[in-house]
Amino acid sequence: MRRIQYISVVLLLLISGFAACSEVAAQNAPVSAIGMVTTYGNTATVPVTATGFTNIGSFNLQVAYDAAIASPSSVTAGPLLGGNFTVNLANPGIILLSWYTFSGLTLAGNPLLFNISFNKITAGTSPVTWTDNGTSCAWYDGTAVVLNDVPMATYYINGSVSFFSPDAPHTLASSANTCQGTLINMPVVVTKFNNIGKVALTLHYNASALVYQSFSNNSGFPGITVDGSQPGTILVSGNMTSGATGFSLPDSSTLLTIGFHYLGGYSDLAWFDNGTSCQYAGPAPAYVVLNDTPQGTYYINGTVTETSLPSPAGNITGPTGGNVCPGQTGVSFSVSPIQNASLYQWTLPAGATVAGGSGTSNITVNFATTGNGNVTVYGNNGCGNGQVSPAFL
Repeated sequence: MRRIQYISVVLLLLISGFAACSEVAAQNAPVSAIGMVTTYGNTATVPVTATGFTNIGSFNLQVAYDAAIASPSSVTAGPLLGGNFTVNLANPGIILLSWYTFSGLTLAGNPLLFNISFNKITAGTSPVTWTDNGTSCAWYDGTAVVLNDVPMATYYINGSVSFFSPDAPHTLASSANTCQGTLINMPVVVTKFNNIGKVALTLHYNASALVYQSFSNNSGFPGITVDGSQPGTILVSGNMTSGATGFSLPDSSTLLTIGFHYLGGYSDLAWFDNGTSCQYAGPAPAYVVLNDTPQGTYYINGTVTETSLPSPAGNITGPTGGNVCPGQTGVSFSVSPIQNASLYQWTLPAGATVAGGSGTSNITVNFATTGNGNVTVYGNNGCGNGQVSPAFL
């Protein structure tokens, strides 16, 4: 009896010692690293790799991302992983992954665990990070023993996905001050128009002030069309259907000119951008959409305003008492500035001539040796004449 007890105690001590040694020598988890990917496209593939992948039987992993920047479309296992691989993408911002095999798997070097494919939601950078609450990220060996993965920062290396877009051109709608009833041509001017493959523009205007007439493709950009069938809206589109190199223009080039019949009054020429209604893209075949945010930086509005007739001319200032001697020269006449006048039209007595200041509000006159009459003035601009001043007698 004593001998049996002795053997039992010895066996218990040996088993306890073996367990303690096994715990001390517990295997570490692989070091898992998420890649850092930057793209100008609308999709990106982020690799997840591992080092120290020795006798691994299974894992449970959780990855977080910014759902406002990117959306995962799929996760595919690496070619060497084998086993059973499952993915859950149901919760925005979180990816759940699990894998197991029936015996421990060893992979040398830095094998690819899986690829995460993302679609672009908007331009920017989304961190792609491990989330470990103690069990959400865990590794097991071929006998289902949990592996050490503490400290987390040592075993789980975070990454990111960045969606960048080259900048779109700056597009300027012109402004004009013009006369009622005239035909006006409004250039659309572009700057930084580099390597462009597609153009889509929407311009709003006041249909009670303007009526669309026609357009001219000044730049030669292929396939530009303009749809002005809906009063108040101009739709511009153009598309280079082939060629890896897009279309470029020098800064401050006229892309196209839009013709209107001006009825009078005021109109904005305002770009309307709901995300796709004003949009530039790079060349074929990718047609990468270019950044045009904020709108006010990339799309500059114009205006059309009416030029009024000149105001009535005021009283003329001249020689005291209105007395001028026959043959007198260098006699000064002036009138207060006439609103909206671009030219001052003077009428003089027969034989008198303007010696200086022609067309302005201040003139000098040389008189003939004979003749008499009145001096008057009125304002003129491209829209017509203003009311004549009282005569200077």
